[in-house]
Parts: sequence; C-alpha cells; structure tokens
Amino acid sequence: MERIVEWNNRWQTVHYRINNGHINSLFPTAAKWETSAPIWAKGKWEQVRAELITWCEKAKIPLVIEDNAWVEFDES
Repeated sequence: MERIVEWNNRWQTVHYRINNGHINSLFPTAAKWETSAPIWAKGKWEQVRAELITWCEKAKIPLVIEDNAWVEFDES
C-alpha cells in the first residue's frame, strides 16, 4: 500500500511515499527539477534540497532522490 504525505515550504510541496509501513521523502533529481520547474524555481534545487535534508533529519525520515519523484510548485 502506498500513501502520499506532504511537506510544504516556501516554494513547493514535496511528496512522501509510505510503503509497507516505511516512509520516505521523495525529491526529484537536479536534472528532473530543472526540466519541470517554473522559471522562478530553476537554479534553486540545491537550496531546496539542503532545506529538505535538514527537515528530514529532524523528522527522522529518509530522503530519496529519484527521477520519478515530482514537486508541486506554488505559483503564488
């Protein structure tokens, strides 16, 4: 069973996968980020990844960077 949980920061929503009782934070690779991010978010992958690493460490949730991960950007 897979379920999605969300973490929101200033720019986007990151999705989490809960599979067989294990939670992982899914974050796209830099290449995927650059191809799918709006113009204002391009070049911010490293900054957002660093913030998410800090948050995941505090929450004790493993961060998984993979090509099929996605981010929903807040356009406001």
